[in-house]
Amino acid sequence: MLAPKRSPHRAARPAADGNRCADTRRREPEARGMPPLPAIANPPGNLRGEALIRQAAMRLDTLQEEMQFYYGQRSDNGKESDRGEALRERLEAVQRAQEAAAELRP
Repeated sequence: MLAPKRSPHRAARPAADGNRCADTRRREPEARGMPPLPAIANPPGNLRGEALIRQAAMRLDTLQEEMQFYYGQRSDNGKESDRGEALRERLEAVQRAQEAAAELRP
């Protein structure tokens, strides 16, 4: 027996796929335990840009907190290892990105 068709028309398939992908992208941060992103209106120019900068800064803050916690949980030997040094360097890069995002804020 054949399975019922999800989309009765061939032209409706791409739209249905797009909707499923959009739903997945919208639910992905919640599945990871991240706070939901604020809605971005689509006004032109500065308002939209400022909202995107705030979102980027919020994500950088979350990343920095998680990386700092993970780095703090490592043993002294783990901090001094090559992987520990690489993590510390990435953490410093995230902190520089936070400073750059703070400069962009209005």
